[in-house]
Formats: sequence, structure tokens, C-alpha cells
Amino acid sequence: MSGNYYYLFFAGYYATERAADVLQQYGIPARVVKSPVMLQSGCSFAVLMDLSDAERAAKVLSQNGLRILHTIMR
Repeated sequence: MSGNYYYLFFAGYYATERAADVLQQYGIPARVVKSPVMLQSGCSFAVLMDLSDAERAAKVLSQNGLRILHTIMR
């Protein structure tokens, strides 16, 4: 990862885990992490990925029916 991180938040843990799996299948490095307390929104987990993959990831997730609730760059 480049040091510019992107957190993707979903409706629950299952959707978060599924999103990370789909991204990995498409060759986009991503992993499920415990959200920092100040970033939590509903589910306390998020997908963490490199910011440079954000646009491609959004397209892949949308095509696979996974709705991102919100994102945060860090």
C-alpha cells in the first residue's frame, strides 16, 4: 500500500467481508479491518485499501451489487 489509505464502509460485517473477497478476486488488494473508533458508522469493520485503487474498486463493487455506505481517506 502506498500510505494513502481508503476505508470503505458497508451495512454490516457480512457485506464488508464479501466486498473484500470480491476485490481480491479482481486483483485489488484489500482487507477487512476493525474501524478506528472515530471513523465507525454502524458496523465496526471496514475494508481498507490503497487510495490508488479506489475508482476501480467502486466500479467492481457496484457491478457485484455491493453498496458502499460511505468512504474515508486517511
